[in-house]
Amino acid sequence: MTSAIDGHSLNGARRAGVEQLLDRLNEPRTLDALNRLLDHAELLAFSAASLDGLVRRSEVIVENVTSTVAEVREALPSAPEIDTAALTRLLHDLPRVLELTNRLTALTTTPEFEALLNLLSNPAIMTSLQRLLQHAELLAYLVEALDALIRRSDTMVDSINVLLRDIAAGTPGASESLLTLIEMLHRHRDYVPRLIAVVPQFTELVEQIGPFVASEEFRTLLTSGVFSPDTVTLVGQAGDAFVVTYNEDRQAQRKLGPIGLVRALYDPDVQRVAALLVDFARRFGRSLNGNSRKGIAHDNAATP
Repeated sequence: MTSAIDGHSLNGARRAGVEQLLDRLNEPRTLDALNRLLDHAELLAFSAASLDGLVRRSEVIVENVTSTVAEVREALPSAPEIDTAALTRLLHDLPRVLELTNRLTALTTTPEFEALLNLLSNPAIMTSLQRLLQHAELLAYLVEALDALIRRSDTMVDSINVLLRDIAAGTPGASESLLTLIEMLHRHRDYVPRLIAVVPQFTELVEQIGPFVASEEFRTLLTSGVFSPDTVTLVGQAGDAFVVTYNEDRQAQRKLGPIGLVRALYDPDVQRVAALLVDFARRFGRSLNGNSRKGIAHDNAATP
């Protein structure tokens, strides 16, 4: 049984709490809040009923969600295994990749990059680049060879200087001849590409005339007077005269009959040529007769 003192004290606490509540209810903000709640009382009641139904059916909902997730997992393909080592390398290289991306972005805004893109859009340049890439190994070999040549250029120059001094010491005037040859090559440097272009035809020509050059007939031809200066000069004069006469007669369409031929015999120049031809016929006839006699004597000596 509660004493009067305890009841009085409890009544006093309750009275103080009620007074506190009344004071708060009398505040404008509290009244405004209660009015807003009362305005939405139906919505609050519906929300409370919905939450109550959700809580009551929570076990069923959890089971349905669990079964749905399991079905989705079975329907989806198996996820690939994550390569942790590759992922670690990617994270490690990510700052450099970002830096490279920034540099490439800055490069694409330069006029030089735009000019390069314009050049690459030319089909001829793309074809040339494709040919270069097809011979990349050969180009790399040539670059390495040139690099080695440049690195050894000092040694090669010293060796050439020593060789030239030795040649000059052993052969008087050799250095002057070598300098003359170098100067001649320098003067005719414009002909070097054309010479390189005709090298295959020249090689084929050498292969064809090689057997003839090695034959006995060619040696006989060299020892004859065909290549003497007088013979070459005479053949040149005859060729020039024939070409000039041929061009003049073709343009003038001149013709010569028997009477004109007889009249031409009175021309001193024609008479000089006629005398030359007659003398040549006699001399050549004697040489033919001499060769025929030598051949008969050789055949008689060879007959047992």
